[in-house]
Amino acid sequence: RQARRIDLASQYRDKAAPGQPAPSAYRFARQAFVSPDETLVAYTRLDVTYPRGALAPVLRPIAVIARISGAGKADLATGFRAVGWLDNNTVLLRLDGTAAAGLYACDLTTARKRLLARGANLTFDGIVP
Repeated sequence: RQARRIDLASQYRDKAAPGQPAPSAYRFARQAFVSPDETLVAYTRLDVTYPRGALAPVLRPIAVIARISGAGKADLATGFRAVGWLDNNTVLLRLDGTAAAGLYACDLTTARKRLLARGANLTFDGIVP
């Protein structure tokens, strides 16, 4: 397999706001999943913001899909984390922290999400290739 670096950090050059120890927003990605046909990669981007007056940052996960070649990327679902693939056109997503928490399958051709398992803090073994 050929792996390419996805560099999101260099696109954002926020400066720290007065009275805050860090810039007001960071974006970074973690744990990328390559599609079975090795043309796409799904990953979770975490937007970290420091709301005015907050003592702790707020994390917002966003499931993102990108071409392995680096030709393009798009946000799939705000609030969801990418956790793997079912096939070349279906990404597995996890939603946490809401009443609808669970494992979802997202069809890339229709952008529809289908609930596969419901529950908070689910762990899944053997489904990520």
